[in-house]
Amino acid sequence: MKKYILPAVLLAAGFSLSTIGFQKQEIKAAEEIGTEVEETSTEQVKISPTEGESDGMALYSSCPFIYEETEWELQTFVQEDMLIDGELAMDDRGHFLIQVSSGEDSYIMFDDTVQLGMPEADVWIDEQEKLHIVVRDVRTARYRVTDFTYDSEKKEFIGNDVLNGDGINYLGTTGK
Repeated sequence: MKKYILPAVLLAAGFSLSTIGFQKQEIKAAEEIGTEVEETSTEQVKISPTEGESDGMALYSSCPFIYEETEWELQTFVQEDMLIDGELAMDDRGHFLIQVSSGEDSYIMFDDTVQLGMPEADVWIDEQEKLHIVVRDVRTARYRVTDFTYDSEKKEFIGNDVLNGDGINYLGTTGK
């Protein structure tokens, strides 16, 4: 019986050391993930009124709305050659521009060439009566959701990434 005590003690010690090491790795991984999330969420994008460059672009869709008794319009522009009889003819690459306009002020939320995908935007007002424009940039290797909140005093939008998946393998959606 005594000859089995030493191997049993060694086995128990090895198991507890491996468990402690595993727990430390989990804690370290969680800390790394938390740091990455903090870095992503603290990056803010400020968008001031600009004049959008829409040469070679055509209006594809729009969503008019009223905010603080002012008329606004959320618009998506595509390359002119991608729009055939009002229908979008998707190619493997396309230039998209998403902007929101009010009077003479235009705010460009998205202006990029996208491979295999199409960005979209939503507009909504929260419980504190703040205007939000949410841009979903979905393409082959990216899934990014950015929430832009309007500051009416400064007349600018502040954007924060809600989700930023770069280098992913996007498979699809149930949407049309």
